[in-house]
Amino acid sequence: MTMKSPAKPAWILGINTGFAHDASAALIGQGRIVMAVEEERLDRVKFGKGFPRKAIDQCLEAAGIRLADVDAVGFNFQPWRMFRTNLLFNLRSLMKPRAFQYAAFYLGWSVYPLLSDLREAERITRASGGKLRPQFLDHHLCHAASSFYLSPFDEAAILTLDNRGEDITTTTSIGRGTTIERLRAIRLPDSLGLLYLSVTLFLGFEIGDEYKVMGLAAYGEPTYQDLFEDVVQEDAHGGFRLNRSYFDYLGAERCFSKKFYDATGPRRQRGEPITKRHMDIACSLQTRVEDVVVRMAEALHRSSGLTDLCLAGGVAYNSVMNGALLRRTPFTRIFVPPAAGDAGTALGAALLIAHQQLSLPRLAPLTQAFLGPAFTDAQIEDALRSCQLSYTREPQVTCRVAELLAEGHIVGWFQGPMEWGPRALGNRSILADPRQLDTKDRVNRCIKHREAFRPFAPAVLAERAAEYFECTHPSPFMLFVHPVRPEKRHEIPAVTHVDGSARIQTVRREENPLFWELIKEFERLTGVPVILNTSFNVNGEPIVCTPTDAIRCFFGSGIDDLAMGPFLVTKPAVGRATRETGRLAAQHPA
Repeated sequence: MTMKSPAKPAWILGINTGFAHDASAALIGQGRIVMAVEEERLDRVKFGKGFPRKAIDQCLEAAGIRLADVDAVGFNFQPWRMFRTNLLFNLRSLMKPRAFQYAAFYLGWSVYPLLSDLREAERITRASGGKLRPQFLDHHLCHAASSFYLSPFDEAAILTLDNRGEDITTTTSIGRGTTIERLRAIRLPDSLGLLYLSVTLFLGFEIGDEYKVMGLAAYGEPTYQDLFEDVVQEDAHGGFRLNRSYFDYLGAERCFSKKFYDATGPRRQRGEPITKRHMDIACSLQTRVEDVVVRMAEALHRSSGLTDLCLAGGVAYNSVMNGALLRRTPFTRIFVPPAAGDAGTALGAALLIAHQQLSLPRLAPLTQAFLGPAFTDAQIEDALRSCQLSYTREPQVTCRVAELLAEGHIVGWFQGPMEWGPRALGNRSILADPRQLDTKDRVNRCIKHREAFRPFAPAVLAERAAEYFECTHPSPFMLFVHPVRPEKRHEIPAVTHVDGSARIQTVRREENPLFWELIKEFERLTGVPVILNTSFNVNGEPIVCTPTDAIRCFFGSGIDDLAMGPFLVTKPAVGRATRETGRLAAQHPA
């Protein structure tokens, strides 16, 4: 459907209905992104499902408008296509005895997104007084839009990869100006995302833990490479298919067939020790996915002749793969948006309507991810007072926090608008000194409570990044893994992974001046322009959004100090001394 461009500036609302995960909303208008926010940050339910009412309200409040003022609404799925695909896919699976229970469950469940989306669309129509008729948009087109339209490229190749959309799992496209032309689509059940999820479950992790498998892969060797080359079979045109003989039901906890178990051994049960076999399976999977995507990108380069690439979809969070694409393909510039997964399709839906239907010009390229709610100094101080906390107002908060980091403190850092996407990029972060090897263990033991094999990321001054990492490509959204230069690894052991790599964030003064100043001050004190940056949350919870969220996380964890706006809260010295005694005891056991 083509819409006529409105006479007044258009307000366009994009919605990820979140029937499976990552519900979100985004609002654009007046030539800018007004707000983009995930529901989980507001309702505090990790990977939040359901309709994003709180996120929608936040977006409207940020613009100072009501739903009736919105000109267009886009949903990130076409639910009838998903229903039809689920029906056909699951009816076939009912014929497999080992897959029957999963097929029966998903067959019934597939009715939910259809009815839910139609009901919510009708609710929006009623709430707007009949003015709005939400549009249901192609899921992978929303992914492509969320990357290309926010990129700095006028023309680029586009690759989207995820578990699945309505019936599509992978697309290649060409973006030019405000148009996106799809070249090829790969459909269910051929899905690298579902394969990665299936192996994640096989290794004893949970849905959403694919990043753990990526981290574990660095400890293994690709001894199962031949197996995964048979599991994922490539064609001559840069595509792939999954060998069905290895599966009973893709994406389920026991999805693999006897043929796969005969080759790998039994699945790991949750809580069981992780062995070399598990590490090797993770490594073999990661290696195969990288190889397949690299060849897909090479084919896309040959067909397009372009050297700029946009990535989106959940698989685009595989930062090791992204680094391999830079090193191994002819693409010299790669853009991955901060919310590359389903949350980002809310923004993609809004951009599709803006550019393809309303013929609005493209927005400025996205160079920073701070698109969420922000809080004034007065609001932060009210939260501190309401919690009856002692605090100081620091005239130079970056200098004081840099001193604390250099002294070995772990600091909660809460500044400005919240990040869009799953990465904390310097506004909702936990920060620490990367120079001490035990820093990683301290952050894990006292705060994050996560697996010891998972690495932490470095935030580095962009102008100094090439001195420490073997790449000059910008990585503002922490979505590329690059080798740490061998001569620098001893300087930043807490953020150097076991294979000598790091998932880096390059920080430019123009994009986050306060965070840049903090790292610069840390460099002045220590000579190292790098700090450890991890998300401001504890394991199992979303990243903090409000000052109250931050205070709760601060006192519920081993964070030493909390810097919110210009205010600094420090835990009593006895608590810090106890933690330091424990750290020294761990380093020097009797």
